[in-house]
Amino acid sequence: MCSCRIPNRDILYRHSIHPVSFRGQAFAADKLFHFKTQPDGFEGSLAWERFLPTIDDVHAYGCRMARQRNELKKSAGTYKEKDRQIYAGAYCLNAAEVRTISHAEGLEELQSADVVHKIENGEVAHVSLKVVLKPGFDVDPEGTKTAVIALLWGDCQGPLKCACDYDSDIPNHPSTRLETPPSGAFSDQRSRFLRSWARIRFRFFDWFLRKILRCDGL
Repeated sequence: MCSCRIPNRDILYRHSIHPVSFRGQAFAADKLFHFKTQPDGFEGSLAWERFLPTIDDVHAYGCRMARQRNELKKSAGTYKEKDRQIYAGAYCLNAAEVRTISHAEGLEELQSADVVHKIENGEVAHVSLKVVLKPGFDVDPEGTKTAVIALLWGDCQGPLKCACDYDSDIPNHPSTRLETPPSGAFSDQRSRFLRSWARIRFRFFDWFLRKILRCDGL
């Protein structure tokens, strides 16, 4: 299997990209998480620490994501410099905090909230965040999305700020305008041994998915 359930304690990252998670030039916490509507609820994206074992890896993921979006627009002839996608940094929370959303007071319409490893666009660290609504409930989907995003933001830590090398020409970089969430700043408390183990584990899982399971999308 190329997708699997993520342990509750594992860290997940949400990358902030300008202008998507900004309102004008100001960071907008309510735009950090983006959900696509599905027949049974809505779905978003995160990235799994298991395949981003260092902060440099976290930022490399964000830089690739922004660059790929710009390249796609250039290929389609729709790129505009004023709408340039700029990676600004990342926020983190753990899998358990996502799953407990379905038990939140005032959100009785939620059946479940879960995170599942789901390789996408060649990114082995990609995670699907899926929120399922109870059938038969008369709800405002956009209002539910807003409430879920507020809960996710409340559980986040960060920001881990970054300016990609190819964005060095940008004055007043968006990373300087990222805000600290209610749960405070993030600090990597892992020992040197655990950080080294994380890199070794990543190399094994990456090799296993690519060479043994030959997962789609890689």
